[in-house]
Amino acid sequence: MAHKTPRRIALPLIAASFLAVAGVARADELKDITPGDVSAQAAPPAAGAKPVWATTSEHRVDTMPQFPDPAQRNQCSVGSCHAFSSVSILEAAYFRAHGEHVALSEADVFIRRTVLSKDLYNKFCATGKCELSEGNDVAGDINYALDNGVATSLKYKDFVDRYVRYRDAEQKTLEGLEKDYQSQPWYVKLLYNPRTHWAELQQEPTAKKIIARFLSGNDPALDAERAKIKAKISGFKVKSQSFDYLGQKAKTTSTEDCAKTAAKQKAAILGELTAERPVSVSMSLAGLKEWGQEDAKDDANHAFSLVAFRDDPKEGLRFETRNSWGGDNPEVPLTKLCRVYSVVTVRTPADK
Repeated sequence: MAHKTPRRIALPLIAASFLAVAGVARADELKDITPGDVSAQAAPPAAGAKPVWATTSEHRVDTMPQFPDPAQRNQCSVGSCHAFSSVSILEAAYFRAHGEHVALSEADVFIRRTVLSKDLYNKFCATGKCELSEGNDVAGDINYALDNGVATSLKYKDFVDRYVRYRDAEQKTLEGLEKDYQSQPWYVKLLYNPRTHWAELQQEPTAKKIIARFLSGNDPALDAERAKIKAKISGFKVKSQSFDYLGQKAKTTSTEDCAKTAAKQKAAILGELTAERPVSVSMSLAGLKEWGQEDAKDDANHAFSLVAFRDDPKEGLRFETRNSWGGDNPEVPLTKLCRVYSVVTVRTPADK
């Protein structure tokens, strides 16, 4: 049978097809982290006390007052940890620059920089998982926000239900295209890939506009919000530092060796926090029970923010986190710091 290509006439019907998808996944379900760029989130621990920051610490720095709300935001079943972490340190920088709190939209950054990017389709089925590539990098997210602004009224909880329906529809379409592709003769495969064609169709201006409007709720006020924030964060700069990536090797690195080899990460993080600038870190969580990744089969990469530290004679150096798991914020001790492979911060014009 001759191969049938996706027809362009289907583009105007994309939004309608979202609403017709059956078997919608629950928005509060969490999935495993995937390797590569900061990707899908790790499942939060089922139980465990949140870190308590004693008032008897030898030394303590806390940037939490810079944030507009407690560390209770939730990325749900979406691999958007990078958007949450980037928005958090941008919110803190906004407070340092203007003396006022503002809650920026993680959904807006995730939609425009990740969902509307062709990269969303690049790794579909490539690693055995037929899923959209939701991962991205924090520095890139922040630079995108600086260049394009960020909405403030687009709520993540409203976005996530729409996105889960969209994601399910896209993945089912791509699974069908992949099945059809694999059934074709080798010479057809050599000349044409329907999944690549589909990704190209979704990059057309009409398709991108339909997707963006559906996911953002078609709110005409968002452009004005973005323009206002863009003006307010003009002059902000991103500082990013990279370190050796351990991946699965982190599982076999002793706590003593990890503490000894984390000098660069320690210096970078303390340098920013001591200057009262919170940082976003990307970290391999594989094997960490306190992060719910004791049995992780992949590298379990995750992005979150470090917002405080204390150096206690008894407990040593420990960092408080601002995570995106609805209130689960495991602390990071010095003995785990070698797992951090990226540190990102935002500098305002007034920051030295």
